[in-house]
Amino acid sequence: MSILFSLRPYYFSWLKPTRMNKILLATSLLFLTAQLKAQWTSDPAVNTPLATGTASQSLRKAVPDGSGGTYVVWEESTFDQASQTNKSRILAQHLNSSGMTLWGNGITVSDPAKNTEAGEVISDNNGGFIVTWDYFEYDSQNNRISTSYDVYAQRINSNGQSLWTAGGLAVTADPGYQSTLEVTNFGDGGVVVGYLDSGIKLKLVRGDGSIAGSEIVLSTNPDAWIERLITGNDELSVIFSIENDNTDTNDYYIQRYDSQGSPVFGASGQLFLSTTWEPEVDLDNEWIVSDGQGGIFFLLMEEEVNNRLRLQHLSSQGTLSYPNSGIIVDNDTFGDAMLAADGQGGVVAGWTDTRNGQTGFYAQRYSLAGASLWPQEVAVLASEAQELSSSPVAEVMDDASFVFLLPGILRNSERLLVGQKVSSAGNLVWDPQGLVISSLPGYKFDPSIVENNNNIVAVWSNSPNGNERDVYAQGFSQSGVLPVHLLYFTASYKNQAVILKWETQTETNSDYFEVERSLDGKSFTTVARVAAAGNSISKISYSVNDQPAGVSSEILYYRLKQADKNGDITYSNPSQVKIRGLQDNIVSIYPNPTSNLLHIKMSSAKQAGYRYQLKDLNGRNITQNALGSEETLDLNTYPSGVYILEIRNNQETISKKIIKQ
Repeated sequence: MSILFSLRPYYFSWLKPTRMNKILLATSLLFLTAQLKAQWTSDPAVNTPLATGTASQSLRKAVPDGSGGTYVVWEESTFDQASQTNKSRILAQHLNSSGMTLWGNGITVSDPAKNTEAGEVISDNNGGFIVTWDYFEYDSQNNRISTSYDVYAQRINSNGQSLWTAGGLAVTADPGYQSTLEVTNFGDGGVVVGYLDSGIKLKLVRGDGSIAGSEIVLSTNPDAWIERLITGNDELSVIFSIENDNTDTNDYYIQRYDSQGSPVFGASGQLFLSTTWEPEVDLDNEWIVSDGQGGIFFLLMEEEVNNRLRLQHLSSQGTLSYPNSGIIVDNDTFGDAMLAADGQGGVVAGWTDTRNGQTGFYAQRYSLAGASLWPQEVAVLASEAQELSSSPVAEVMDDASFVFLLPGILRNSERLLVGQKVSSAGNLVWDPQGLVISSLPGYKFDPSIVENNNNIVAVWSNSPNGNERDVYAQGFSQSGVLPVHLLYFTASYKNQAVILKWETQTETNSDYFEVERSLDGKSFTTVARVAAAGNSISKISYSVNDQPAGVSSEILYYRLKQADKNGDITYSNPSQVKIRGLQDNIVSIYPNPTSNLLHIKMSSAKQAGYRYQLKDLNGRNITQNALGSEETLDLNTYPSGVYILEIRNNQETISKKIIKQ
């Protein structure tokens, strides 16, 4: 469970959406139309490349798709030799649970003819995601024109389709400079966008891409900045800061809007903290997290007092909870810190510290009242964190444990990405030296964590030469083991049997395999079980036969389930096999593909007791009814895509893929 993306969609009664977008296509059958590439590797020196080459790829975020897969969004920057100008665009990739890429080499989210400055990425809580960015222009000297900046957004579904205006929805394109800062969920598939525009403002975008109401002006001060947007309890909270030249401070404010859209803390918000420039006190916006009750936790680092780290809490009433500038987390940090919600109203703080001549990474968990919940600080990596290349991250898992990702110079000066898991009680779950997720040459930057189907996915940028960056991903189990490396899984039909074959390159702690069959590619049942090798560094081949007697489906779907001895489960991508064509003397379905009408015609001998059901790829019922000799379905109002038509009685089921153009 990713805390950063687990907020449920809240409805503000003062700006309820007028029309909900219902195009929801799950990833479970994308293999019908998309080319699949790659798969999780068990080699940390290889990983799964998502974007490599001469262009520089900067990862923005990875978010779950709600069906066991992961969306990855990044910005690509290149230099066009012909025009002698810089070019940039937003791209995205969809990974299934096995690490297969579902969108070829990735899809372009932004208008490729325009230049982008990447913004924020967030799940739409409906199986897709939303990304924001700025469009801007260059002048004749290849300098950015500040007054050309405008804020755009796009919502993408699981098929890779843009649900809003092609090339991006203009959140604000007024004259002057506008730039996106923060986003949070709003309504059913919408977002609140915070941006710069002669101060700081908010706009609410509904799930259908329409703008809800007019802009909300938070501050007209040109030195204002939005630090965090938080939705909860039918309210919207905004944490923002203003640089105060008169007092040489950064002043922090909270503003909250109730369910009626009224500001709770007056027109200007409530000042709750001022941090000085000299001596310098830092409050990074990554160190601000919600307490789930309308308040926030945040970290303060006092740079001129040995980087002393403090934890503070702001209540929903806008008052600080802890005295004396907050609880001292560590008196002498090495400068790196992180903060993550624990899913139970508290937080976990992490930081680097040098002890006994060794630099390590430590963590402690705190309750809402500020009490330490672990008996002692946990040495996530006791002596390995020589230098972090970017901020570490942590996420709470479904089992209430915490997974940390640390990028940098670790372990004998190697440039690694290392993970560690800490139980809810504060005990190390994995090897004390952590799990090496990536040992690719180069520095690792901007890691993201996604938990999917009891497994974990890490995504990050990798810089092999210090200039260009690539984007990589790696899946691993909750037990801290890189997965069995499955080379292939195939299904073929011969002599009334389906022959299933697969081969592994390596296996670690593997227990057994199960072959599962499905009529629709979504609901699977087990048809065979095979013992696994356990541990192996050599290729091993497996095969079983399945005789699907009594199945009247044109296509069957098979997938491979692999179980480790510790209970971890992973699935292969489904493989489809054609069993037989639907016989014209049983049923005729035409035209297919179709743009509007679909005709179903049964033979006179095959009419009694049949019903039809049309479903989308998420398994939701579109329409159904009893079937006589002939039926005509009007698909004109349905979104383009792939659907499944099932014709069944008590003895048999006929399944057919329908393509709506």
